[in-house]
Amino acid sequence: MLLLSSLLAVLAISGCHNRNPYTDNKVSQDLVVETMADTTVLECIFSDSGDKYRYELGAEVDFPIDGPKPLIDSVKLFIKSELYQMFDWGADDSIHIPFEKTRTWTGDNIVTDYISHYSPLYVKSDLGAGARYLTMFITTETDTYVTYYVEYCYCGAGCSYRYDFYTFRKRDGHLLKDILTEQNLNAFLKKFPQYKEIIDRYTYMGLTDEGLECHYLVTSDWPDYNPDEGWKEIIIPYSEIKPYLSKEAQELLP
Repeated sequence: MLLLSSLLAVLAISGCHNRNPYTDNKVSQDLVVETMADTTVLECIFSDSGDKYRYELGAEVDFPIDGPKPLIDSVKLFIKSELYQMFDWGADDSIHIPFEKTRTWTGDNIVTDYISHYSPLYVKSDLGAGARYLTMFITTETDTYVTYYVEYCYCGAGCSYRYDFYTFRKRDGHLLKDILTEQNLNAFLKKFPQYKEIIDRYTYMGLTDEGLECHYLVTSDWPDYNPDEGWKEIIIPYSEIKPYLSKEAQELLP
């Protein structure tokens, strides 16, 4: 009996040391979101020449309305900051307003709040023809984290696109800063050189339930034409990449 008690004690101590505070204490409550979207087309006139031009503003976001409060607060602030960066831009001072003012906007549709506020300001400015569009939606939600996929579109004389991933720890709303450090990335590519060509390109990475999703840009030098040109995506399985992820990223995974 004494031997059995000692064995159970050893197993209990060993089990405690192997626990993961992030995956063992899961927050089971899901993040409830509402897709908020709006777009508007503006007809503007240059103040100097009197020429007319067209401007389009729009956004579509998965806005949190229920769930763990620390996560909701963090995601709301993040979304408002991204909307602010998208619309509050330009050399014309008439566009700019303090970010703190936008944090109090609490309408039924936060996207409409931004477009309604900035549309008349864009009409009065001399920014020129173009468009601004922001898309933000949840690509992955697990018991421990939520990943947002964000697409930015800027159009003027031409259009440019940018993509990114943002992962929030569910238990406290913390936004992960580093998913894969440069040192660990170099070690990963040394063992898996087949990914080097992809990683060397303009690449964005995010945690998903299947693996590390990578968006990368394929380009070609003028006048050569590459039929595969454009944004591509690939998922690196966690069986390969997980040991090289940052500690805070690993702790969110099974």
